[in-house]
Amino acid sequence: MLLRDTGQYLFEHTLRNALRAPSIAAGVIATDSKEIFEAANSVGLEAVMTSPDHQSGTDRVREAHQHLLASGRGPWDVILNVQGDEPELEPQLLDRLVACFAAPQVRLATLSAPLACDAAEDPSRVKVVRDAAGDALYFSRSKLPNQSRAIARGEAEDSGAHWLHIGVYAFRPGALEQFCQLPPGRLEGIEQLEQLRWLEAGHKIRVLEADAAPAGIDTREDYEQFCRRSASAP
Repeated sequence: MLLRDTGQYLFEHTLRNALRAPSIAAGVIATDSKEIFEAANSVGLEAVMTSPDHQSGTDRVREAHQHLLASGRGPWDVILNVQGDEPELEPQLLDRLVACFAAPQVRLATLSAPLACDAAEDPSRVKVVRDAAGDALYFSRSKLPNQSRAIARGEAEDSGAHWLHIGVYAFRPGALEQFCQLPPGRLEGIEQLEQLRWLEAGHKIRVLEADAAPAGIDTREDYEQFCRRSASAP
């Protein structure tokens, strides 16, 4: 998060990029790192210190939201949780996430993108399947849906069957509170995917489609490639 080869911190790129979305009224860095907190303040970004004991980013976002409300900020209609290593997430996708809450039944929403069949075996890539209304049926690290029977019959895999989950979440404030108050679910423990807690409790997650997944920063090589793209950007 503190890499600054481009002249901006990685988290700074991410927040400034997200704030390009017209639907976003405020952006805050939620962190348990004093270094990140001080770095954010040094470049004019708002930051909130949160507990180091949180088990997930969702818990951290909830604490930051509670802190802002206690200081007299808000309320807000929708709360977005964007990971700090997503500097190239398209702002219009965030606008679409916010817009989908115009449907009163939507309480939690996220993003997905097409995934090639040969990448669907990778357990680091979380797959999602949806119902006809666009709500999640299940998330898994396994290949989902499984087309092994079709392959055994000599049929080609459906290249459009697999969808990658993009880990950006949007919550109604009440849903964020409820999510964090739920006990961890059995499926969540098996897959190590916290969003399954919400599904297992009987709630819905709206899943919007993106044309492609953003290039998140997971390794030094990813970061160096991002720096090269940033240098060549107009």
